[in-house]
Amino acid sequence: MRRTPLLFLLALPVAAAAFFGKSALVREAVDVFAPAAPDRPAYAAPPAPAGASPGGGEADLLALMRAASVDEGAKVFRRCGACHKLDPTARALGPHLVGVVGRPVGAVPGFDYSEALAALEARWTPESLSAFLADPKGWAPGTAKTLAPMEDAADRAAVIVYLNAIAPEPAPIFAVLPVD
Repeated sequence: MRRTPLLFLLALPVAAAAFFGKSALVREAVDVFAPAAPDRPAYAAPPAPAGASPGGGEADLLALMRAASVDEGAKVFRRCGACHKLDPTARALGPHLVGVVGRPVGAVPGFDYSEALAALEARWTPESLSAFLADPKGWAPGTAKTLAPMEDAADRAAVIVYLNAIAPEPAPIFAVLPVD
């Protein structure tokens, strides 16, 4: 059984709390989940590819992500786990999702992406992930993703929060700039 990486991820916060103390963990969580400070660049979403389905408004997604929990996202991710792994060295039907938030689309080395995803010059932002999960074939016509769309916007928000939380370098997803 290869559960070592997952157990490591689960044990990491406990070990960090023991080593650094709880206040360090709280400070790190505030840095990751609080809006960007004026001296820190904010996370701005690039425009979606032409013909992309929006997957819900940016303000709605932000509100849903703020309301979501990492535990809730972990439960939702179980649907994804059949094809996607959280171990960068694991081979699966889909690419690994470690550090997916903020990563360029089609960027996992050695994974054979569909032409539809390989041709995109975009990043996996919370907005693009939500739109893709809501309508994979609409967001990237020709994608090989065959799973049914994830229709519940709250589930999409929760899984995005979860995937970001387990990343080695979480993206500041709550500092999304409004688009004028």
